[in-house]
Formats: sequence, C-alpha cells, structure tokens
Amino acid sequence: MPSSLHNSFLTDPFEMQELDKVVHSLSRRKSSGHDSLLNEHIIHGRRYVRLLILALLNSVIKRNRVLDDWQTSVIILIYEGKGKDKTDPVSYRPSFLIPVVSKLFKKVILNRVNNSY
Repeated sequence: MPSSLHNSFLTDPFEMQELDKVVHSLSRRKSSGHDSLLNEHIIHGRRYVRLLILALLNSVIKRNRVLDDWQTSVIILIYEGKGKDKTDPVSYRPSFLIPVVSKLFKKVILNRVNNSY
C-alpha cells in the first residue's frame, strides 16, 4: 500500500457520491436474492432510499461487522442449452443471487480500493 494513503481509507464513512456512482452502474432486469430487492428498487428509489442505504453501509463500517444476511446467497442452476441433455447436471451452471445491498457494499469498497492506487 502506498505510504501516501492514510490507514483508515477503508474505514472512513462512505459519501453519497460514492454510493451514487455504484448505483448508476447497477444492471437492470436481474433476479433478486433472498431479500427480494431488485436493483431497480435502488435505482428508482430516489434520494431517501439512498440515504437509508448510506446510513446502513456506514453502520457496517463503523461496527466492523457485515450482516449475516449479506453472506447468504440463493443458488440457481441455469440450463446451458445447445442440445445438451437436460437430465445431466453438467448441462447446468450455477448462478449465485446475493442481496442487492451486499453488492453495493462490495462495489463501493472495490471502487475505493481501486481509486486509492
């Protein structure tokens, strides 16, 4: 890590501009995780929803603890098609559906790390 970085760049509170950048990069028309929230809920939720999410993300940073629900995913199998045997498990690939807020948290952290180097 470069010496110019202060030690708390990963523990400083998130700012709305960081969250907004990540929200604007979310894909639409994706399946929800076990929380039943879609990316569209966050995208179209306006400022109030983002303020609540920002408070939640900053609470996670402050407490240094990720919520248990954020570590749970739903696994679905997607048929790869192309004439493959539908009864053969190899014809399917797993897809992991994680909660939207967990994705946001990960993306904000990754952006912060990538922008720090």
